[in-house]
Amino acid sequence: MVRLGVSFARIVQDEDGVDVTFTDGRQGRYDLVIGADGVNSALRKQVMPEFPGPKFTGQGSWRAVVPRLRENSTICMGRTTKAGLNPISDSQCYLFVLDKREGMDFIDPVLWPEKLAELLEEFGGQVGEIRDGLRAGTLHEARLLYRPLAGHMIAGPWHRGRIVLLGDTVHATTPHLASGAGIAIEGAIVLAEELGRRHCLEGALLAYAGRHYDRARLVVSASGRMGRIECEGGSVEEHTRVMVHAQQALRAPL
Repeated sequence: MVRLGVSFARIVQDEDGVDVTFTDGRQGRYDLVIGADGVNSALRKQVMPEFPGPKFTGQGSWRAVVPRLRENSTICMGRTTKAGLNPISDSQCYLFVLDKREGMDFIDPVLWPEKLAELLEEFGGQVGEIRDGLRAGTLHEARLLYRPLAGHMIAGPWHRGRIVLLGDTVHATTPHLASGAGIAIEGAIVLAEELGRRHCLEGALLAYAGRHYDRARLVVSASGRMGRIECEGGSVEEHTRVMVHAQQALRAPL
């Protein structure tokens, strides 16, 4: 059963199960609770209160759905800004922009079109055409989103008793390898495999983190390094080398 718009109000566990009270008043008892509630996980705050939280990476992420102008995907590297376009339908394209930021300051959504156009000043081609459309106010259908980038890599084990954490709750990454969702899904597969093959819950949860940790750390560390290179205007060759090495490593079977 999937219930939307509901979180937990209280979680209490013992040796045999976990009692959960939900925000809609319902209650349930479970053998295992899996927390996959993102980089700012509420469940992680409860079971790992010692963790200080994700760290800002020095970049902001801009995303938009804009009219499709060409056929091919494009990535443009600026001085400290990276922009890319990926077609997602016959008429629409996904625009992503990463820029250097001093902090996680709030940017009013009303200002997003203007701020994004400023970031695209140095680019021509398709990206330049989108910039001009933002300034002219002709991209009325464009859907924009800005978020500061933050991440972390938590050492295993990733469980406390019968509560286990998954995905961005324990290994939140920046989008440089486009692998955040993929590595989270891989973690879910590994967790399911270990739960299915072992009779001991503790052993299964330890094996899950043991199998998955190095690959998750690779995504987080490689993405972080690529982001630092972009912020510093560093070596394009190193940026490519880090990306290719990570992609090749991730092709290896578990």
